[in-house]
Amino acid sequence: MVKFLLKIIYNGLWHIVLPFWMLLQLFSWKKNKKEFWERLAVYPVSPWEKKPVIWFHGSSLGEVLSLWPFMKAIQREIPHAQILSTQTSRGRYIAEEKCQVDALVYLPLDVSYLIRRALKRWNPDLVILFETEIWPNLFWECEKQKIPVMIVSGRISPRSFPRYKKARFFFKNVLQNGYYLMQSQEDQQRILEIGASEDKVKICGDIKLDGIRTILSEEEKKFCETIFPGADPMLVAGSTHHGEESVLLDVYLSLKKKYQDLRLVLAPRHLDRVPEITQWLQSQNREYSLRSDLPSTQAKDIVILNSYGELSKVYYRASWVFVGGTIAPVGGHNLMEPAALGKPVLFGHHIGNCRKQAQLLLEKNAGCMVYSRQELEEKLDFLLSHPQESWEMGRRGQDVVLANQGSMQKCLEEVKKFIRIEKS
Repeated sequence: MVKFLLKIIYNGLWHIVLPFWMLLQLFSWKKNKKEFWERLAVYPVSPWEKKPVIWFHGSSLGEVLSLWPFMKAIQREIPHAQILSTQTSRGRYIAEEKCQVDALVYLPLDVSYLIRRALKRWNPDLVILFETEIWPNLFWECEKQKIPVMIVSGRISPRSFPRYKKARFFFKNVLQNGYYLMQSQEDQQRILEIGASEDKVKICGDIKLDGIRTILSEEEKKFCETIFPGADPMLVAGSTHHGEESVLLDVYLSLKKKYQDLRLVLAPRHLDRVPEITQWLQSQNREYSLRSDLPSTQAKDIVILNSYGELSKVYYRASWVFVGGTIAPVGGHNLMEPAALGKPVLFGHHIGNCRKQAQLLLEKNAGCMVYSRQELEEKLDFLLSHPQESWEMGRRGQDVVLANQGSMQKCLEEVKKFIRIEKS
């Protein structure tokens, strides 16, 4: 009875929001026509019959890139049809470019009859969600249709945990049907406190570490050398947010007085911020290049990465990497991607989304956490003037990544428990 009332309230709130959402979509109809229909669960007919079906969901660009190696690992062992849903246009763009799946769609709005329609269309044997994707109607409708739901690389950030815990009465009635493969003991404890069943929660680590490459292909290396020729020292600031570029430029300009060959690459997390950054650089009378103009023009000392899916290649060319979302109170992004390539990693103290990664790096002296602009400059100055220590820090970071891989196989063994080789 309680769950029934919660469903009525939750869906009622969606129906208050739905007319406004549809109105906003109409304003950008030409651009979002496909997204509009898919959000309403209007999908093409499935072309498979007796193969098992797994529905994967990765919300945005980073999640899609992390989920894809796991999807390939499953495909090697289980001949199944793969559906991949995303939540953002950036995630969809990268998925179209990099992921060979049977169906690529937007996740439908979390309204009961839309989720029901999507499940009927795809008829999945298993739904796999990446990290923290808790959609109540998706869980409820899967429970009704006896479809298991699994969260892999599950994590509950310190920032979001108090909100989930306040709503424990609601989420306890959502989470009972799910299986949770969490990244750490801390994440395990949090999902239990929110309302998951103890017998359905396991610690399996972070599959992102298994999917991270420790070396690029020769073709990719040549690409990097074409875009950024020469061996000048380069600081790459990856996944930056509003307010971080100004700090990094200030540090860079101060260090450049001492290290004249130093270069800077700014890679904003959201590419729609590129005009904002270029206007700001122009107001500071600073010359810069856009990645899209390279290599047809010679790169300036400051480059803005305005392309999708190239950050790991640019990390390869970096001498040091600062990972964004850690000065701005966002919670941070993937620290292990540059570490895997042997690059010294620096980051601020807002690390709620990557706390475990930060701890692993700090424990082995393979990364630097900074608390101020001044401390960031001092750390970089030290690394610039001590190349051997800089190299050793990068090597230790790569060792950390290699030592913590293996999560993917653990998660794969759990997936096998739910998949039949052939449907009746």
